[in-house]
Amino acid sequence: MNTKIYSLRWLHVLIIVAVCGVGFISQYEVARATGTSLSQVLDANGTTVYNPSVNDLRLLAGGVLNVYVRVTNTGSTALSSVSLTAAGTCAGVSSITINPSSDTIPTNSFKVYTIQIVANSTVTTGTCTAITISDNTTVPVGALNIQFNIGPAAVATATPVLTSTRVVSPTSIASGFCSTDNDPGSNLQWATIVVPDLTYNQGICTAGDVDAFSIALNRDKVYNMEVTQADPGLDLIMELYDPLFRLVAVNDDFYEHNSAESSNINPQIPDYRAPMDGVYYIRIRDATGYGGSTAGTYSFKVTNQSYGGFAPINSGVCTDKYEPDGLPEQARLILSNQRQNDHRLCPTGDADWVMFFAKVGSTYYFYTDTRNYLGGTINSQLAGTDTVMTLFDRDGVSFMATNDNVDTSSFDSQIRFQPTSDGFYFLQVKNTGDIGSADIKYDLVNELCLPTQECGRTNGGGQIAGITETPTPSPAPDLFVETTPTVPDAATDAVFIRANMQDSRELFNGPLQSFIDKAFELVWNRSDRPIARQQVTRSWLWGPTGLMARAEGYLQLAGGLRQVQYFDKGRMEINNPNGNRQSPWFVTSGLLVRELISGNMQVGNNEFINRESSAVPLAGDPGDTVGPTYASFANIINVRSSDRTDATVDQRLMRDGSVVPFNGSGVPAATIAKYIPETGHNIPQVFFAYLTKDDVIYVNGRTTKGRVMDWIYTMGYPISEAYWTRATIAGVEQWVLVQPFERRVLTYVPNNPAGWQVEQGNVGRHYYRWRYGAEPTN
Repeated sequence: MNTKIYSLRWLHVLIIVAVCGVGFISQYEVARATGTSLSQVLDANGTTVYNPSVNDLRLLAGGVLNVYVRVTNTGSTALSSVSLTAAGTCAGVSSITINPSSDTIPTNSFKVYTIQIVANSTVTTGTCTAITISDNTTVPVGALNIQFNIGPAAVATATPVLTSTRVVSPTSIASGFCSTDNDPGSNLQWATIVVPDLTYNQGICTAGDVDAFSIALNRDKVYNMEVTQADPGLDLIMELYDPLFRLVAVNDDFYEHNSAESSNINPQIPDYRAPMDGVYYIRIRDATGYGGSTAGTYSFKVTNQSYGGFAPINSGVCTDKYEPDGLPEQARLILSNQRQNDHRLCPTGDADWVMFFAKVGSTYYFYTDTRNYLGGTINSQLAGTDTVMTLFDRDGVSFMATNDNVDTSSFDSQIRFQPTSDGFYFLQVKNTGDIGSADIKYDLVNELCLPTQECGRTNGGGQIAGITETPTPSPAPDLFVETTPTVPDAATDAVFIRANMQDSRELFNGPLQSFIDKAFELVWNRSDRPIARQQVTRSWLWGPTGLMARAEGYLQLAGGLRQVQYFDKGRMEINNPNGNRQSPWFVTSGLLVRELISGNMQVGNNEFINRESSAVPLAGDPGDTVGPTYASFANIINVRSSDRTDATVDQRLMRDGSVVPFNGSGVPAATIAKYIPETGHNIPQVFFAYLTKDDVIYVNGRTTKGRVMDWIYTMGYPISEAYWTRATIAGVEQWVLVQPFERRVLTYVPNNPAGWQVEQGNVGRHYYRWRYGAEPTN
């Protein structure tokens, strides 16, 4: 093959070749050089992955060869109408298709083009050398010839076929997975193609055998990769590589992610969020080199765990002109007295979100209208369309009102709304039962009534059915700096940051077995991995595992939502997913305790939703009726104290919030060690020693000794003095020293065993229950 690569100013091409039905995936990095003949292609590490002299690509009868060309624009201006062409003919090739036909590539961005080469159903063995790929740019990449073997399908290795019946994990593994024909390739270039949600039975067939799999993953979707069952004697290791062949995750035993499963030595890479679209690679091998014809078999599965925003692949009829609008951060603006026609609820599970600006003193009617699409349907209704409309507060999360049917004569929906605060609100429309179809169509109307008048579907004032009462008010403080904000022009940048929705990344809502983001795991590893591995005896800083991940509203962020994850002891947050991951503040810890005590739920830098202080006990058992609750601190968190260094904690907090004298002189641990002028509170010696302790930690992939935490980052400043109190712990009423910080709560129980006398309160669980009314799960 004689391929010329020309000097480039802004184009860089990455080519991935996938042969369907053969189990071969290869990747090349095309170097930039002038007038150089390309005899072989190397990957980023200089390893030969495609040598045309040996013709190692194969296209089988009736098969498909996909060539993925990624064109990256590293220049300072956008490239418009960039297209690729495939020229030439080859005996046995029936068609060549390029998708997309052309595209615009912004600066510092890339587009992936698919060249699909389809073979005839009947071909003879031979070599194809005439397929040439080139581009149309001003300074072109040049021509790249693709050379491959072509032959009858009889030589192909069978790969799993996706059927309509989902395969479940077997209760026992049958023998016979170690034949030469079925054994997966041992290196990434010859990996066996697999698809999500199917179980594959394979085997470590000989000593030292390695099984390699390839799977196409989508950006920002979350996947769970696991060996569900393995024969006794196997101790498997799983490795995950990204499309650039970089090792991104590895696991030996599942209990490394869940210490409660100490008997589970099968590997699992849970909750992996793919950072880019592409073909990923998985290697499975035995840690001890064990293998055998039947005694080394195992079951392997990749599960797609994504929630929300990821519609299945459908034809274009499922896409209306408002998409993407399936999540709050993708909500489209609807203006007052505007009708948005031809919304479609498609595919199954689709939701349409809009946001609108509403002013105090005005009356708004929102309704769906299917009357424009009637005809030939039962009972003069559009077949299948039964909309449900839900109104949300300015955080995009808090429920305000819902309506199914506007009246007894229509399945359309309507909500009457009179706001108590100026601001942008959110509206969701779904179909009953989450049924989706290209034929489920409706218009959406935002009707602003004239002063002192009613409007809506019936124009009958008080005769409107459905939700007509004033919704639960959105409490002060006002969410906007301007006293009388106006609706932004749709053609200009809105003053409200949530108007720019399309660039926000998809977020995850749901229970997890480990971590929604690798950055969360790194924070957890430092303090809690040594505890989970029983390398140290001390209390948890976060908890034994991650709990619920949520997309929570925050008004100043692009998209208006941020990714958070709850733990027993706190909440981790990512406020800027495109920020510097090396910064210690890329992951922050929520100010949960301040919210629980004050009752003000924060939804922006200076924006809050007023709620009641939490009545959950902050130091004792969940049903404790003796010890203080978060509400017990409500009247004392803003009372500053003088510097009392070397004095002792000499006050007791009662459950009703009152403070009485207490003689604590006999407890040296309660001696004041540090005064914090930022908030005007004192920290006792037992807590300050905990905050500044050096102990076993895990950083940079190894166990060492160092400071367990940056306490201001983890805890925040203290927001009250420390107090003695009585609380019921493990069913026994006893003395507890307690102090709330901005983000956490510390307790000291003298009767606890060493290493567990000082503990973090279960603030993460308490806050989740206060905010969502349910327990977080994992």
